Amino acid sequence: MFEILAKVIALGIASAASPGILAITVSLLAGKDSPVKNVLAFTFGGVFAALFLVFAGSEIWGGALTPDSLLVKHYGNIDVALGIVFILVGLAQLLPASKEKSQVVKKHGIFKLILLGFVINITNFDAVLFNLAALREIILPDISVLSEFLLILLADLFFLSPSLVPLAIYLMYPSKTKTILEPLDIWLKKHGRYVIAGILLVIGVWLISA
Repeated sequence: MFEILAKVIALGIASAASPGILAITVSLLAGKDSPVKNVLAFTFGGVFAALFLVFAGSEIWGGALTPDSLLVKHYGNIDVALGIVFILVGLAQLLPASKEKSQVVKKHGIFKLILLGFVINITNFDAVLFNLAALREIILPDISVLSEFLLILLADLFFLSPSLVPLAIYLMYPSKTKTILEPLDIWLKKHGRYVIAGILLVIGVWLISA
C-alpha cells in the first residue's frame, strides 16, 4: 500500500506542473468581477475532466467501478500503446516552445468558464497522461474500494492543484497572490517542459517494458 501511495504522489506532483492552467487561474483571480466565483467555475470544469479520466481508466484497467470491463484482459497491449504515447509527448516537450498565446480570459460567463475548465484540463496532455498513469497504479492492484477511492481522490487533487492552490493562496493572502505565484509561473514556463519530458520518457519506457 505504501508503494502505491508513493507512486501516486510522485505522478500526482508531475501532473500538477501545468503553467497554462496556473496562468489562467491567476488571471481570473486578478480580475475585479467575482474572481473567486470565476475560479470555482473554471475548477468545476476541471473536476468533470478528472471524473472523465477516472471512468476511462476504470474501463481500461477495471477496478471497483468496472470490474468486468471487456478491456481489462487487453491492458498489456493498452500499456504498450500508452507507453508509446508517453514517449511521443515527452519528445514533443523537447521541441522549441511555440509563442504562447495570451491566457487572459475576457468576457467570461459561468457556463463558459466550466466548459473552458473541462476543455483546457482534458487537452493538457502531459497532466492527463500522468493522471492516467496514477490511475493505473491505483486500479491494477487488488485493494479495497475505500483505498481505491481515497487514492483516486488524492491523484485528482494533484491534477486540479494548478487551480486549487492559487485559489487557496488568494483566500488567505488576497493582496499577495500575484507576487507569490508569479515566480513559480516563470520557472515552470522556463524549465517545466524539460522536467516533464524526462518523466514522460522514463514512464513510457517502463510501460512498454512492463
